[in-house]
Amino acid sequence: MSSGDFGSLSPEQMLWVNRHCDQFERELARGTDLSIGDFLCSIECPDAHVERTLVRELIALELHHRSKHRLPISSEQFVRDFSWLSEAEFEAIRANNASPQESAFSPGQKIGDYTINRLAGSGGMGQVYQARHDLMDRDVAIKVLRADLERDSNAQRRFLREVHMLASIYHPNIVNAYDARIINGFLCLITEWVEGETLASRVRNRGPLEIGTVVDIGVQSAKALNAAHESGMIHRDVKPSNMLIGAGGQVKILDLGLAKYASPEHCTSDALTAPQHLIGTAEFLAPEQARAPTEANVQSDIYSLGCTLFYAASGRPPYSGQSPIDTVIKHSSEATPLLSEALSRDTPAKLVQLIARTMDKDPSKRPRSMQEIAEELATCIPSDSSPSSVGPNKRQLVQLAGLLLLVVAGWFLFTSAASLLGTATRTPNLRSSLSFNGRDSYATVHDFDVVPEGEAMIEAIVTPLADAFPSNIVTWAGNESLILFVAHDGKFGAAAYSQGRSSLVVAEQQIDFGQRYLIAAKRQETRLQIWINGIEASTRPLKYELYPSRSVLCLGGIPNDLYPRDKGRRNYRGSIHCVRLSKGGNLKPAMTPADLVLEDSTKCLFDFDQTTGDGTSDLSSRQWNAKLINTEWQDRDSREE
Repeated sequence: MSSGDFGSLSPEQMLWVNRHCDQFERELARGTDLSIGDFLCSIECPDAHVERTLVRELIALELHHRSKHRLPISSEQFVRDFSWLSEAEFEAIRANNASPQESAFSPGQKIGDYTINRLAGSGGMGQVYQARHDLMDRDVAIKVLRADLERDSNAQRRFLREVHMLASIYHPNIVNAYDARIINGFLCLITEWVEGETLASRVRNRGPLEIGTVVDIGVQSAKALNAAHESGMIHRDVKPSNMLIGAGGQVKILDLGLAKYASPEHCTSDALTAPQHLIGTAEFLAPEQARAPTEANVQSDIYSLGCTLFYAASGRPPYSGQSPIDTVIKHSSEATPLLSEALSRDTPAKLVQLIARTMDKDPSKRPRSMQEIAEELATCIPSDSSPSSVGPNKRQLVQLAGLLLLVVAGWFLFTSAASLLGTATRTPNLRSSLSFNGRDSYATVHDFDVVPEGEAMIEAIVTPLADAFPSNIVTWAGNESLILFVAHDGKFGAAAYSQGRSSLVVAEQQIDFGQRYLIAAKRQETRLQIWINGIEASTRPLKYELYPSRSVLCLGGIPNDLYPRDKGRRNYRGSIHCVRLSKGGNLKPAMTPADLVLEDSTKCLFDFDQTTGDGTSDLSSRQWNAKLINTEWQDRDSREE
């Protein structure tokens, strides 16, 4: 962060500023033509002090972006847009954020078989570029040792050690090395390119992850680290920022730059780690590794993985002090925190106990191997029968049983009445659904010619999963449009395009990813409303430009050619159980899933109950056919077996 004012914020304000900085940085990376002023119009700032702190951080990000892409920088523009910002303060921000190293390569530069796309990131040891292998037509990552470290023998050996370690191991959850060479005098490591975000970034942007996601990340990470351990390597820096979450939730372990071989025969006589040097990151560092970095072993990595899973589930590290040394001391002196005490939600007791064991201060009391952790984690996935650290008492169970009887009785009366009256009240499917991967899956009805002009509404039953990008759940497109989507900050949104004007609102309520929702988005010209589980949501407007397009209905994402490329991909990650589109006067949103039935105003009703095939038809008289692209059918009964 660029400004000293950042340190004066509360933790909640820091998180708010961080989240919006990440959002602005993603827009810059996409090439979106978005000024800081326009970005501020799309959000609500808590107060003037926080807003000014955010502006300073956004200016630093934009300066970095302009410098990296060799775009012009003018102080007049920023000083004109923000009257409180003096030219001297702007120059101070620019000086504080000047790059300590020049880029080794430039976008478009040819490097042997590779063409440089962009500088993807910089760190203490060097820079990482995204590049394209011209002959193989695939993206790669090129990691370059910093120019000022080229003469540092320890830095060179550490870099080469990472090269050797990656070359000696292959695992689907460890970044795969392709090549290593000296290019234009720079020492380079070439690896696979993984599109995604680190676990640290995901938690920072979304908050604590759902328990099922934490378990999945833990299983994948433990298997990868077990493979490293079996190859004689100790990672020594297991932490959220060294775990990359790629497409479909696949985890990739990063950065073996601090790794060491466990057995003496692999070690060089010239040690790279002095006994007095702290190796690792304080919040995730095992006590014994902090005391003697050269003695780090399998148990040290296990401790760090436990801290990482605690962070993923709770949104904060298990120990945090005023300084790295203070944090290290707390790992040794304070009691091991329990995950169940850090969460306001029920947590499987087995998971609580397992994470506590991994963080035991006595290494001999921790699980014996990463393989053991992976196997135990696999039994912690929540289900209706899994134990909880805070389970219901007998009275609650009696109340729940009574409620269940009322629901069953009500359901029986509803379906019986519908049968007697002969109305089209087919109840919505909740057993099966269509699953979308967030990358390239969607469904389209190409000949959908119903225009969402005047009063129109989208209703859907969905189970969204967390992702780094905004995504369209339902896109009712044409010269007029209505869109139901998930916004940057993990909230439901609605957008409309009518008579050349765009309007967009986002609900204030945060999505609890992994939970099922009944969502409705209604437009009356450009007035928008959102209902969540039958209750109208408080919303705030956002500034965003929409475009007319061909008439089409898209579910779970959109084709690449529907909107301009600079708007980015809009693919949804999660499940869709049912979708109803309506048009007419005085439309009322469904209050419960059972209300999603065919009515006079219904233009289509997709009930994904067939569980197979690459197409599906709706239940209306038009029998619209949707073509499925890279989707998967899911059947709850088969998943729970």
